[in-house]
Amino acid sequence: MQASFTVGPTGSRPRVDDGAGTSCRSWRRWRREEEAGQAMELEDETMSLQVFTDGASSPDGRGGWAYVVVRDDIEILRGQGSALGVTHQRMEIRAVAEGLLAAPKDLPVKVVGDSAYVIDCFRFEWHVKWESNGWKNYSKKPVANRDEWEHLIAAWRAREAETTWERIKGHNGHRWNEIVDALAVEAKRYCSGAKEPERDGTTTDPPASTVW
Repeated sequence: MQASFTVGPTGSRPRVDDGAGTSCRSWRRWRREEEAGQAMELEDETMSLQVFTDGASSPDGRGGWAYVVVRDDIEILRGQGSALGVTHQRMEIRAVAEGLLAAPKDLPVKVVGDSAYVIDCFRFEWHVKWESNGWKNYSKKPVANRDEWEHLIAAWRAREAETTWERIKGHNGHRWNEIVDALAVEAKRYCSGAKEPERDGTTTDPPASTVW
């Protein structure tokens, strides 16, 4: 029986065909493995991120915002901040804007939050009507928090990959929602950098990881 050679992929060694078709099977196996590897690389490159966001405020005008960027249920990035003289709605908007600015622009993201005010604005494209109406709402009144909305919309439009939106129920035991809620509340407590009193009357400094 005469042996023949089958040329494999570029740079690989020829395989000897012993007449039983082994080289053909090896070639098909190599192709399957290569295609599977390429599929895995493609999936890795297009893997989407989740950006969990939340805002918090107090009646005295102290506010806090936070985001956590998650991939495959693993936290890869977080941020939080605070402001004075704000409302809860402004903190919800800012949390999303800061989260989108922090996440890699070239990877798809899903923004997940419990604020219907923010999430539904993009799900139902309220912002499109606001802009076309000169930033007037359906009652022909100026849209509240326009400056925060414009900041968020600019952050969203600056992204190179797709952004999707999901609204979840707040304070319902969702792990990442609870985490960002705690971060936003923490930021609000340390608003203006003041030390927070402990139960025993002592004070503690703001966390070093906090982004102000």
